[in-house]
Amino acid sequence: MSIRNCIDEAVAGGDLNSDVAVALRGMLDQIIKDNPGSGRVWERNVANKLQREWDRFAQNKKRQNVKQAAAQKDIGDRLKAAKAEGKNVSKAARAVLTFDASNEFSGPNVYSRYEVLRGDAYSHMADFLEQNKSSLAGIKQNKGSMPKVVAALFGEASDGPSKAAADAIITGRNFLVERFNEAGGNIEIRQNWGWVQSHNANLISSAGKDAWKKRVLTLVDRDRMRNIDDEVMSDGDLNTFLDEMYDDIVAEEIGSFRSGVNPRSGNRALNFKGSKAWLEYNREFGSGEPFDAIVNEMDRLALDTAAMEIMGPSPRATLEMMKRTTDELEGAELNVGKELISLDSLFEEVIEPAQPFSRSGASRWMQGLRGLMTMSRLGSSVFSAVYGDTATSRRTAVLNGMGANRRTGAQMKMAFGGVENRRDAARMGYVSEIWLNSSMAQQRLQGELVKSGLFSRTLPEFTLRASGTSGWTEAQRLSFMKETEGLMTDMSEHGWDELADVNSDFRGFLERYGVDAGDWERYRDTPIWSDNEFQAEFRRPRDVWARVKNDSSMSIEEKRAHFDTAMKLQEMIRAESYFDTVQSTPTARAGVRARAPKGGFMDQVVLKNATLWKSFTISYSHLYASRLAGIGRTRGLASAAGFAVPLLVAMTVAGGARNWAVQIAAGKDPQDMDDGAFFTDALFAGGALGIPGDIADQINRKGFQGLVEFLVGPVVTGPAKDAFRLAADFADGDEDGNITIPAVTRDLLEVANPLSTLWYTRLANEKLVMDTVERAIDPEAFELRMHNRRSWAEREGMSYWSEPGDSLSNARTPEAPELPDVSVVSEAGAAEPKLGGFARHPSNAAKTFPRIGGFTRLQ
Repeated sequence: MSIRNCIDEAVAGGDLNSDVAVALRGMLDQIIKDNPGSGRVWERNVANKLQREWDRFAQNKKRQNVKQAAAQKDIGDRLKAAKAEGKNVSKAARAVLTFDASNEFSGPNVYSRYEVLRGDAYSHMADFLEQNKSSLAGIKQNKGSMPKVVAALFGEASDGPSKAAADAIITGRNFLVERFNEAGGNIEIRQNWGWVQSHNANLISSAGKDAWKKRVLTLVDRDRMRNIDDEVMSDGDLNTFLDEMYDDIVAEEIGSFRSGVNPRSGNRALNFKGSKAWLEYNREFGSGEPFDAIVNEMDRLALDTAAMEIMGPSPRATLEMMKRTTDELEGAELNVGKELISLDSLFEEVIEPAQPFSRSGASRWMQGLRGLMTMSRLGSSVFSAVYGDTATSRRTAVLNGMGANRRTGAQMKMAFGGVENRRDAARMGYVSEIWLNSSMAQQRLQGELVKSGLFSRTLPEFTLRASGTSGWTEAQRLSFMKETEGLMTDMSEHGWDELADVNSDFRGFLERYGVDAGDWERYRDTPIWSDNEFQAEFRRPRDVWARVKNDSSMSIEEKRAHFDTAMKLQEMIRAESYFDTVQSTPTARAGVRARAPKGGFMDQVVLKNATLWKSFTISYSHLYASRLAGIGRTRGLASAAGFAVPLLVAMTVAGGARNWAVQIAAGKDPQDMDDGAFFTDALFAGGALGIPGDIADQINRKGFQGLVEFLVGPVVTGPAKDAFRLAADFADGDEDGNITIPAVTRDLLEVANPLSTLWYTRLANEKLVMDTVERAIDPEAFELRMHNRRSWAEREGMSYWSEPGDSLSNARTPEAPELPDVSVVSEAGAAEPKLGGFARHPSNAAKTFPRIGGFTRLQ
């Protein structure tokens, strides 16, 4: 009698529950799939294996059921409390997945927990990360030592530094594995097993099953590829095993996060001959670089663990419970399915990132176009970053009781203090994204995480790093988180009640994130941590839990309180960093893509193209609208206005300084402040009005066409439009006398040339390269184009310190801008036309084309 028949008869006889039978059949199918064979001996071994697996499963299931029930009860209580307080239950549910920017709801959330776990894991390997960081833009990995590190991971002979690096990597991963298992997972910790192999489904699918299997057979250790009897697999068994593994990889089932109980064994199924064989497989069918394979595994494991810690071993089951509970509590008042940002879309954004919609490469091609546009247009984005971030960070510092001057000093120290400051921050749990080859600045501006590709990641990241945008963004974030811990350390000299008198703003900061007197005292009792290399001293929130987790004399309840305090403080710092340095938030991304099929054409092409570069303004609007709502709710409208007005002024000043910097880099004299348009330009450029400013800019310059271009995004209206124009010109000749081929050719060359956008090479490239190319193609067209540019500048009241078409040798020093004069009076004694209290530039008075509030952007 077969095992399957035994299960069926037990169900029919009432000896076995049908749900248990389903689980047993699934387990049996997996055992047979992993260990193909036939015969009585094989069937007996399968039965024994099934019994062992079931006993282990039943034991783990009890533990998982307890954890799942506890997680769902905790979340259910949070939703019920929101209802009892008359609050939006859907918003409370979303606060389980990511932080609530309005601070109306506090409590642990998946996204902040992921960032905490990730940083803590990487803190164990800070030296390795710093030593193996990429060169500028990640074009060339410093990979000379990586093969030795991988060899050490396999337990092979290696030098001392490589062995130390491998030990650090394993320590970091074991930290995550322990948390994963404590949350309900089941990963076996093995020694000298190597590393998780990544499988690139596109590369494997392109190679084909037969070619992939043939190559795998040359790399695996046949003696270690064993069946259920612990015998070496026969050729037939191994062939069947690889067939099924190929199908799983192509279907992208290996490594997917279907539930917290996922053993993650699919990525460890192949036993390689050694480190060299692993490296070859990774290069041909995996992530390519071993460094990327290490980082990708750590990131994914951190996210899986965070999801399980907050939502239980089966996060998707908890999601369904949240949706049901929300519907029940809100009833007819508000159906969760009608929310702008649904729980499903936010869950997918946080926990299940979308896959490319097509294996044909169309989505990667479009992502490459977005990257190309980023490279060609954002070489001066550092000015927006520096000026805008300084404004938001100073207001955040004041609100949190840090002090604006202290915050600015921390920024400068991190930006210009050398690598030791980043290493120090990494050891505190705030890892350098540049060390991880993460395109953080690109994600901030594009609104999507880009992991590979010459045009998708490498060249855009080169532009953003070379311009200083990436370095500044990272310095800004790291300095905030490190300085916040410094402020907490300073304030820990005072008790909870004393804080209200010593620094009421700082205490308000803690209270916004649910920190209470008990949390504060547990933090104050934590010993000071010292970095011996840099003599830095901090009272680290992470140590609130680390110092007591192995204390056998402390009760479970008290240990849990220390754990909750440590997580609360760490998650507070992570969440607040988004206000200090505005970044793309999961809520903003989910809001944009809420109604698009996950990973489909609408999601991967239409929406991402339309929202390119709007990620910052979308997130800025979401974050600060929520912050103002929170301040208004707790302190009143006057306090909200008191926060908003200085921020508006600071962002306007930042926008003006940014515009001046961009104009000078482009060879223009800085715009006079006496020009009324200066302040509207500055208001929009500083991000104070965000998306409305972009819309006004587009409509003002191009009318209805500008609105269309804003909606469809620059990918469609940029290089694609230029390419069609160029093709049409070549097809039609130049019958109408309109000479456009040189101009369009120039535009296309600029798109593919990073030197055209970097603020310090832009003008030189234009004079020495682009003008030369255009003049060679058609001198008459070149002179016409330069004449038109000079005429336009004259109409706008603009002047050049380096005239269009002239060589750099003829350039002069840029003129200092004129300050505003509100008492300008004409010779006849009548006041000049005013705009917002400032005199409109005389050249603007005669304009007849449509204007919006006198606004014109000068770039």
